Amino acid sequence: MTLRAELHALEDTALPLPVRTRGWSPAEVTVDGAPATGLLRAPDGVLWIHLDAGAHQVLLRGPAPAAGSFQLPLPLPPRHIDALVDGWSVEGIADGLPVGAQLQFTRVQAPTPESE
Repeated sequence: MTLRAELHALEDTALPLPVRTRGWSPAEVTVDGAPATGLLRAPDGVLWIHLDAGAHQVLLRGPAPAAGSFQLPLPLPPRHIDALVDGWSVEGIADGLPVGAQLQFTRVQAPTPESE
């Protein structure tokens, strides 16, 4: 699973990422193509990232959970969401906008070696 976010910061700041200890968690986080530094896991399970002022491309990558469904929290409401999924359905998006504070992923077919 790969999540790409374009994040804009007016000043050096820390932002919450759409990750919790339960559900999906990335194996890799990059900022502008380089491994992320300044990651912090808060006691409530939210993963925070430090960003310098400016626009940044943040990629989160990791295997999808083995469970048949999982939730992805949206601690900061995105301005637009594109979901390209294979073998999963996604709830919580309407016309490219979030509906609520999380996305719900549900497996619609068993994983195959090609889709993992």
